[in-house]
Amino acid sequence: MSPTEAVDELRGTATTTGLLRGTPGGTLYLEELSALPDTAQAVLFEALVWNTVSFSEDDPGTELDVRLVASTSKPRGRAVSPSLTRTSEPTKP
Repeated sequence: MSPTEAVDELRGTATTTGLLRGTPGGTLYLEELSALPDTAQAVLFEALVWNTVSFSEDDPGTELDVRLVASTSKPRGRAVSPSLTRTSEPTKP
């Protein structure tokens, strides 16, 4: 799966719901988080920080009501993009 396809699968597009918005009140389990491209990891990170997800800059975003569980078999330092392992919150675009 390409990075663009992974991001579209998570947040959706103008014509699809996406995994994050498609599980209201449910649990989304992501096995092997380290296999996700950095761009998809960034979408997850922003969704967790802001509790919203949008599929484009023109989309005001949808408030999320989903529990996220992720796993990996790799050590944390190698499992998540280094740019995402920070202690401060990202600035909202």
